[in-house]
Amino acid sequence: MSEINFIIAQKEDLKSLIYQWMDEHPISKLKEHGDHSKTEKPMSRTEIAEYLGISTVTVTDWMKKGLPYKRMQGRVYFMKDEVMASMGSFNHRKNSFTK
Repeated sequence: MSEINFIIAQKEDLKSLIYQWMDEHPISKLKEHGDHSKTEKPMSRTEIAEYLGISTVTVTDWMKKGLPYKRMQGRVYFMKDEVMASMGSFNHRKNSFTK
């Protein structure tokens, strides 16, 4: 069983400990430990709309046309990789009217 230690420190001491840990664990080493796409944070409707540069109404319309999404606890979430991969496979463009 591992031991848990509590540290009571002032703000500057805590910052120093964090920076020391970051120096010992550079991002390049952290990336080696796993595939981050599996731990991707789900995005809300508002977040994906901002990311794509569209309105939330357009996101809802695209969902009806095949934009991949997940429902969790009554809310709608999007995985950025899935959304980007699907952009070419569903018709998200507005219909053009011909004379």
